[in-house]
Amino acid sequence: LLGKHIDGMLYISRFTPIPESSQLPMVCLDRLHHQPEGLASVTSNNRMGGRLAARALLDAGCVRPAILCSHEDLELLLTVNDRFQGFRQELAENHISLDKRDIIFSSLSIPESRQTIRRLVKRSRNFDGLFATSDISAIGAMAGLADNGVRVPEEVKVIGFDDISYCRYVNPSLSTIRQDTTRLGAEAARMLLEMLEGRGEGMGNLEIPVELVRRDSTAVLGCRRYKTPGGSRLGLD
Repeated sequence: LLGKHIDGMLYISRFTPIPESSQLPMVCLDRLHHQPEGLASVTSNNRMGGRLAARALLDAGCVRPAILCSHEDLELLLTVNDRFQGFRQELAENHISLDKRDIIFSSLSIPESRQTIRRLVKRSRNFDGLFATSDISAIGAMAGLADNGVRVPEEVKVIGFDDISYCRYVNPSLSTIRQDTTRLGAEAARMLLEMLEGRGEGMGNLEIPVELVRRDSTAVLGCRRYKTPGGSRLGLD
């Protein structure tokens, strides 16, 4: 990259390692477990997002929530690990422990998540709420539940993370944690420009607030509160 006369870089790759010796001004849009010390980054408040997801399931009456995530992401990405830790912390504060059997691993895709949940439910279903650390996984999980005749939200409540456009159009519509992706990109660009101007010393990590978006997949029957296609929203910093 240096040979191509690049002045700075926004780093978006999920797993490609960043050279420790690189002096290139850089801002990371995901936090890795083993990223170079002092690297500037912009992320959502993922730990709070995990807490909000747990709170939404508990508010909907769940007593045995589970989590669905990619094992690779959990091991390598602080963003996903923070979602997991926030979810577990909120449950613990409400006197619910997250056992090993409540942690479900699947690749980050609709077909893989669907197949994972389909197989799991055929053996036994010991959860009444599910937090998927991405909307893609949540949509696949809802399909896997439907394949086995398990109704969402009547029997299992489901919530995702990201708020991709499909959340509004799947049936039932998907509750989720909304990331402000526009602000994430804008803040990363601002930080990089400040670095290039010599004003980016000691930036560290900037966290952007997230929002809980309640839709039908976590509805409490007989108590529907969803007034707009976008869903009702609750935001916490």
